Amino acid sequence: MMNGPHMTTASPPPAEHAIGSIGQCMLWLMETQVGGPGVMNVPIIYRMRGPLQVSALSAALTRLVERHEMLRTSFAWNECPEPEPSWLSQYVHPGSEVSVKCVDVSTEDDPYEAAYEGIRARLVQDIDVTTGPPFTVDLYRLSPSDHLLMVNVHHIVTDAWSNMLICRDLGEFYSREVGAPESELESVDWSFRRYVEWQQERSSGPTGEANTAFWRRELARMKYLDLRPAPQRAADKKPPTENVWFAVHGPQMGRLRELAKQQRTTLFVVMLTLFYCVLHTVSGENDLAVGSVFANRPRRELYNTVGFFANLVVLGAQLPEHPSFGDVLRVVRRTVLEALGHQEFPYLIMMGDPSMPPGAIRASEVVFHMLAVPENVSPPSGVTFSGLQVEPHPIPDGMGSRFDLELLIVPQVGMLEGVYRYAGDRYEKEFVERLARCYQDLVDTVVDNPDVPLADLLDGHLR
Repeated sequence: MMNGPHMTTASPPPAEHAIGSIGQCMLWLMETQVGGPGVMNVPIIYRMRGPLQVSALSAALTRLVERHEMLRTSFAWNECPEPEPSWLSQYVHPGSEVSVKCVDVSTEDDPYEAAYEGIRARLVQDIDVTTGPPFTVDLYRLSPSDHLLMVNVHHIVTDAWSNMLICRDLGEFYSREVGAPESELESVDWSFRRYVEWQQERSSGPTGEANTAFWRRELARMKYLDLRPAPQRAADKKPPTENVWFAVHGPQMGRLRELAKQQRTTLFVVMLTLFYCVLHTVSGENDLAVGSVFANRPRRELYNTVGFFANLVVLGAQLPEHPSFGDVLRVVRRTVLEALGHQEFPYLIMMGDPSMPPGAIRASEVVFHMLAVPENVSPPSGVTFSGLQVEPHPIPDGMGSRFDLELLIVPQVGMLEGVYRYAGDRYEKEFVERLARCYQDLVDTVVDNPDVPLADLLDGHLR
């Protein structure tokens, strides 16, 4: 049994029209051309223990939608005859009441499994962003003091940073509704529509030309990292994703931060370098291309705006022969710094360019992503709902995979959580579990000796 947000208003004023961003256009085409079950779903799942007030949750969601216009936006694709380009429209609707219905599964033999099965079923369904709100809400009552909540947001209006904003603001609005003292929320300085205008100005001038030239040069030399023979897929549709989880606990995380400081770089670069080392070990390749998702909020005015800002860039690293971890780190640091200067440009816009080699377009099928935590926003396990104990809940398998292989690093309180997401028709679970163990073994070693040769560390580990 499913439930979702019910938004009602009497005689609503007309929606405000705007052009979609370049990134939103790319997502739209990705979903329609190579989508899979729920491939664009970006869920927030919480286990909530304590006296949850459903009416307060509904009111908090209403205030959340009022604050963030992307949560009340619908979309339409405008197909134009060649040579005119097709384009995406977005329609920002007025705020309206959100009413959440709670499904009571407390009398089931296994209430948790009944709720989790409902969530799994929801996640393989697509959200229709042309007709309704771009999110759904599912709330299950396991007992009077135990609930499972999922707010499932379509990717076209959110990214990892935005979902953290949603978590923060929903918790604050709920706490206010139950009478807790208010905490100040920073203002939303720019709407997403304002960002799109700014993006169009940037892409049509010298900055856009420089970005295009940079990525054309970079992509021309990249090739797809073929870790496993490619399967035959019906109409190129992505299969359901599967997950392998692991963790880097507090002491090691602290030592990795110290290593980053010593090497004059960031924790992101260190964690990405570990991934390059694993890929080098399993493939034997020195010329490696990894896709990476950058938060891409180039202006301070966007830090509190919910929307799809993240951009996938391709990082091509050419490793020296017989490298040490330190050697790889220096190459990756330079590669990331060069890419950061051109991160606004969505390279997928060049998919139709016949001058691009096929391997360049597929180079991002192996992806690394480390969540960027906005200022004044705790990791998900730090979100506060007054009177409740709230814990983030793992996303189940079964959603469509966006990439063949993706490593996601999630900062949590006192630890780093890692998950390999992979296409189940391409990789075996045992193989991906070995990738996870290899990554963890590297963490344990390089914090003490970053200059140890990789061959001494990992020879025979995966091959």
